[in-house]
Amino acid sequence: MLTAMTPAQRHIADERLQAAIGSWVGGISAAIAFFGAWVYCMYTYGFLLGFGFGWVPSAILALFAYAVGRIMWPLMLVLVVGCAFIAFGDAIR
Repeated sequence: MLTAMTPAQRHIADERLQAAIGSWVGGISAAIAFFGAWVYCMYTYGFLLGFGFGWVPSAILALFAYAVGRIMWPLMLVLVVGCAFIAFGDAIR
């Protein structure tokens, strides 16, 4: 038998959904930051040092990007949509 959710249960479900979306956005931004920083290290310090040791600062940056992406994902969503409207505004009209 189906029963309606109480307000407390709905609040918990909303928090879990927001945390799940934040984890996805944080993971994607961390992956982009990690690979971007690693490629930058390889380009700047050469293949041997950049490939061998570049993952250390890249991992630190990825952890920071994950934390920021997880907390600030609504702002990131607004910025992405705004940039899309600026970039493709003429195609929409």
